[in-house]
Amino acid sequence: MNSSDTTDQIRSSQPVHWEFWGTVIWGAVIAAIFIVLQVITMLVVVVSRNRNLSESELMKLFISAGEDGYLLSLATFATTVVGCGLIVGVIKLKKGSVLTEYLCIRSVSLRKMLRWIGLLAGLIVLSDSITTLLGRPIVPPFMSTVYATADPPWMLWIALIIAAPLFEEAFFRGFLFKGFESSFMGPIGAVLVTAGLWA
Repeated sequence: MNSSDTTDQIRSSQPVHWEFWGTVIWGAVIAAIFIVLQVITMLVVVVSRNRNLSESELMKLFISAGEDGYLLSLATFATTVVGCGLIVGVIKLKKGSVLTEYLCIRSVSLRKMLRWIGLLAGLIVLSDSITTLLGRPIVPPFMSTVYATADPPWMLWIALIIAAPLFEEAFFRGFLFKGFESSFMGPIGAVLVTAGLWA
């Protein structure tokens, strides 16, 4: 058995991914559904709350709905459930894929987790210090408005602390990252593109 046969055997035993074009196409579909679902969720709630308003009044309310904590929470829950379901479905469509490997779901040692939490805390302190030195508010006015309109507030907490990050991690650092990494882009290209898209 020569070295090319061994390489082919190793490759065939590894889980497969959608690679570049599959990742781009499916990623665009998931992103489009995400946006449409957010708009539909907010529109349905705005219309159901305000049935007797004119079209222009409803449009003004819809535009301001992005700063409504309750609506933002509902839209986040809807898009997380549907978006994560789509990601799982698309991964399972790829024959030979392994869901836990595709989304990098694996246990992490307590020591490693504490080290990363420490680094994150340091980054937050540095970021907030720079923000303060620049004379900008640490909490943007947008977030203050969202929090003030969240009723009940715990819905917003769950939406922002659990639901939104769950979709973001599954989509950007799971589905997109693995797909791009397994293509001609490699790990460095995948990091740069997914970080750029998320930013």
